[in-house]
Amino acid sequence: MADTCAEEALEQIRESDSFTGTNNVTIDSQSCSYTVTNTGGTTRSITANSTVNNITRRVSITITAISPSIVVSSWQEVAD
Repeated sequence: MADTCAEEALEQIRESDSFTGTNNVTIDSQSCSYTVTNTGGTTRSITANSTVNNITRRVSITITAISPSIVVSSWQEVAD
């Protein structure tokens, strides 16, 4: 689910390159959340997390460019 939220965050950035903020996603009664932060110019940071069956997952993504296409330089699972 954390990766699902990360993908949703990427879609929000693709639709609007100025997008920043926090959103929640619910699929089949499971939920996750993500936050997109502008880290300067065309770079963005995404954190996404979810808890499913008492297991929490968090991913951190670094984007180094958003136009003409999104360039992900890092995508990793991180500790809380």
